Amino acid sequence: MILVHVARDWPLVLKGEKTAADVTLQAWPGISGRSLDIYGDVVLGIYKGIVVSAFDIDGFSITNGGSGQARTSFQGKPSVQWAHLIGMPNPGVAWVQGSARPVKYLDTLELSEGTVPVEESQAGRHALLDGYRLSISADGAAFLHVPKGKQVTILAES
Repeated sequence: MILVHVARDWPLVLKGEKTAADVTLQAWPGISGRSLDIYGDVVLGIYKGIVVSAFDIDGFSITNGGSGQARTSFQGKPSVQWAHLIGMPNPGVAWVQGSARPVKYLDTLELSEGTVPVEESQAGRHALLDGYRLSISADGAAFLHVPKGKQVTILAES
């Protein structure tokens, strides 16, 4: 999964001057062929820490920009599988003031399958991630322990 920081151009989408595809699939600098091989299945547009667009990548082209740096443009269609992320917080590492690179990467398996170690016990299964603890009891009941000051959004599968 490729995460692109659309901070500069997303206001144009909000004004109706560009589309989400224009802004999200545009020419992005510094994406290596290796990164495309590993992460080039989906591209998410991130604006102010929120996912604003999700596209399945079905092709790309690489051109040299005016600065001589290679730029990657994607071809894609709105993602059905990842549309539920739109409106949610950035699932990857946040951009901070002064971040120079507008592109980050996240292994799609982290969102689809999870990579957090699971503890097995007589009482059930438990996983800990960033202070959040999920417990599934032996009878299938789920319990989420949330760190103080944090919030949770629950999305039901359709």
